[in-house]
Amino acid sequence: MSATFEFKSGYQDSAPAHVPQDLVHDFDHVDPAKFAEDPFGPFLALRDSAPPIFFSRHHGGFWVVQGYDDLKEVLRTPALFSSWPMNIPYVPAWPRKLVPVELDPPEHKKYRALLAPLFTPKAVELMEPIIRRSAEELVDRFQNESEIEFLEEFARPFPTFVFMRLMGLPLEDSDKLLDIEDRIMRPSHAPEVKIEAGEEIVGYMVRAIESAKQAPANDDELLSYMVHWKDQEQRGLTDEELLDMGFLLFMAGLDTVTSLFGFAFAHLARHHDLQQYLIDNLNNNDVLDCAIEELLRKFPTVNTNRTVLQDCEFKGVQLKRGDRIMLPIVLANHDPKHFDDPATVKLDRKDNPQMLFGHGPHKCLGQYLGKRELRIALEVLLRRKPFFSIPEGKRISTYGGGVMGTTTLPLSW
Repeated sequence: MSATFEFKSGYQDSAPAHVPQDLVHDFDHVDPAKFAEDPFGPFLALRDSAPPIFFSRHHGGFWVVQGYDDLKEVLRTPALFSSWPMNIPYVPAWPRKLVPVELDPPEHKKYRALLAPLFTPKAVELMEPIIRRSAEELVDRFQNESEIEFLEEFARPFPTFVFMRLMGLPLEDSDKLLDIEDRIMRPSHAPEVKIEAGEEIVGYMVRAIESAKQAPANDDELLSYMVHWKDQEQRGLTDEELLDMGFLLFMAGLDTVTSLFGFAFAHLARHHDLQQYLIDNLNNNDVLDCAIEELLRKFPTVNTNRTVLQDCEFKGVQLKRGDRIMLPIVLANHDPKHFDDPATVKLDRKDNPQMLFGHGPHKCLGQYLGKRELRIALEVLLRRKPFFSIPEGKRISTYGGGVMGTTTLPLSW
């Protein structure tokens, strides 16, 4: 597929001929100034300023789908809307399609089936000691501090510690991988910086895969499991497939969890009543699970993308093969047709079909792990250092892009 599509970059002076002028509404989801203090607000403002489906001339041109139902339909129709490539703007930071997230059915089925047993609710339950140990170790470090930079002290290292331990990688490499991840994911970095970081993670994963091959099989470590896996005909994964899957787990396991933590804990820091509600229910898993779903609904960090595979009409809009489509999950999760008073965080919200983890054949495999990490983080922080706040006079810095997040989050007690 990569040979048959050509993706432009930069701002386009005019929209393609098939795009009606009344559907053109320029929107740059990467603009640092626009998203420096609130990455969600500019998206939500589109409901009043732009058509339900509109075209932006930024980054080579792309469509934006706003409604929950329309967005859901795109995600569940891979025959028309391909998951390759993931990013807008397109940056070739990886030389191939990422397995399995950038593969379409039926090609991706084999790889998803291989990974799925590793991330079931039961499998994640078995991971809990590792997750909890990682959280406790980090809180130990700042237990006696009255103010910390939460991202650096907890939100970034926590999912990294979990990832390293689950993969069977040396914990002392955490800082190195965090630096690489930052250079790949932050929209402020130039394309050449992202590509260089991609090459670095290739080198790291090549060495890690070779090391796992030389060691005895250990199904408790994800990398060892993948390296020694065999299908019914005793065929294993190629080195390229192992690299692709390792890179995907690396990106998914580090950045998205950190981004979610930044927004969720910032909100709780501003609302001690919500902290009190959670503290009162720390032994009630049903209440905690409901609260976590609401935090996922309110603060979805992902703007996923699709590529049109053939000329078609979608909801009365003419689409052409090769058109890019952005699907902002924040707009789906704040759709008033599906969520009562979507602007308000209601930790006891019952009817909550939030879509942070997507929908359809590519729904995120790591959803149960991400939820468990958030729940354990909340439990540990609220038991040991409750009623955190944002220090007076301090500000939170945020950014937009494919995965939105915070760059600073000072907390005090």
